[in-house]
Amino acid sequence: MATWYNITTDDEQARLLAAWDDAPIENLETLGFILGVARDQVTAYAPATTAPIYEPVTLNWATGERVELSRVGQIVTAVVYPRQAATRMNPEGLPLPDAFGITGGDAIIIINPDDDSPQWQLQVVFSGENKYVMLWGALNTVGPYSPNPALFQWVADPAPGDGVPDNYVYAQLQQAKNLWNAGRVNSGGELGVDGYSFTPRPMDKTIKGIIRPTDGKPHAL
Repeated sequence: MATWYNITTDDEQARLLAAWDDAPIENLETLGFILGVARDQVTAYAPATTAPIYEPVTLNWATGERVELSRVGQIVTAVVYPRQAATRMNPEGLPLPDAFGITGGDAIIIINPDDDSPQWQLQVVFSGENKYVMLWGALNTVGPYSPNPALFQWVADPAPGDGVPDNYVYAQLQQAKNLWNAGRVNSGGELGVDGYSFTPRPMDKTIKGIIRPTDGKPHAL
């Protein structure tokens, strides 16, 4: 699996130039349009896909806490059920399954519940490729915690197998080149004004074959 070509960051621009060394990087706006159009054309022609279904996961702590994780699309919902006895002891972290990882790099992310009761924080700690769920109680609270669960949500990383197929990304790159070359040449075969005129072109058979490879075998309808 791969990721679409983009030019938002320096790293993304470097990645594109490594694959397309004469990409018109001097005009980022036009190049962004071309990559976006190419991506949309690829996804429009690609076969329909079924959204993945993620099985819910429950994390249980020996000290009584419980976190129920579920995911729909890129949105993860974590419901925290704190233990009912007040204590100043916080439980150790438990591994966070890959499908529920938070989008981001090597960092510590603290997510607070929307309301004030119960006063708990859910913390996801990144340690290399491993992620851990930590729970931190309201240490200055006196008395038992509220029986009501706390709700947390975040945007998840693509789960294993959820990335863009390699052939789609390659087709985006090739179609972007076609769009650029076609758009900068007018009907007389000359370059457009300043080399930046842009006329969208449909995908040719080669690009379509990249997106939907044929195996030469008959298939029943």
